[in-house]
Amino acid sequence: MELTITVLTDNQVDRGDGLLAEHGLCLLAQAGGCEVLLDTGQTDVCLRNARRLGVDLGDVNAVVLSHGHYDHGGGLPALLDALGRLEVIAHPGSFASKYARRRGQQDRHIGLAYSAHDLIQRGGVFRLEPDAHEISGGLIATGSIPRITGFEKDDPHFWVKADGSWEPDHFKDDQALVARTAEGLVVMLGCAHAGVINTLRHAVKLTGDERIRAVLGGLHLASASLERTEQTVAALGQMDVGQVVACHCSGFAARIRLQAAFKKRFVNGTVGLSLTF
Repeated sequence: MELTITVLTDNQVDRGDGLLAEHGLCLLAQAGGCEVLLDTGQTDVCLRNARRLGVDLGDVNAVVLSHGHYDHGGGLPALLDALGRLEVIAHPGSFASKYARRRGQQDRHIGLAYSAHDLIQRGGVFRLEPDAHEISGGLIATGSIPRITGFEKDDPHFWVKADGSWEPDHFKDDQALVARTAEGLVVMLGCAHAGVINTLRHAVKLTGDERIRAVLGGLHLASASLERTEQTVAALGQMDVGQVVACHCSGFAARIRLQAAFKKRFVNGTVGLSLTF
């Protein structure tokens, strides 16, 4: 089965005519007659870039929301207004009240700016599940990802406000989109808040396939320590990952380290990039 992935929204643009960048991510996965979006960015940029690229989103079957941050789900209202009735696959925790809290700075709401009810009014058909869900075309939404590694810790700056009290955000809503291909798994990440290696191991467990053809998306290493970055790079090497495509929140320093380690197997993911597996 052939899989094509196109980056519709990312923090960077380095190709194309009139394409736009924004802090966020939207990936279009096309496989076996099924078309699925992983995330939507934060505005209608995914729609505008799709038009520029000549990509018709009219046949999209579903949107998988990787987690409930504005830069991944903020484009949902515009997408539903444009496409009408659309299935949205998400973890129930995606609609929690999420914040970034840093010493000396004002608490900043970074969750979704709307409710599930708002989206239902626009044509959203919600499948809120904590566990893995097989879509079609060999595509799987992973559901909540178990924490296995010792070095992929929660970011202490992310919090959830519930009933007036603060709790650390453990990102139970974080999930990925996995595609089965003839050469192994292609794992698409939103932000990998659960950890890149935790996510890959969960994908292997779900499918029984230990071959990782590629990992693509936000690696969430922009604020990672050098030690964590090195441990991640080493683990990716041990898993013999065929290709690493770094987008969105991967971080400049981590990209340099990954390029040095994986050489031609590393790709800097930007708006307009299209890969076929």
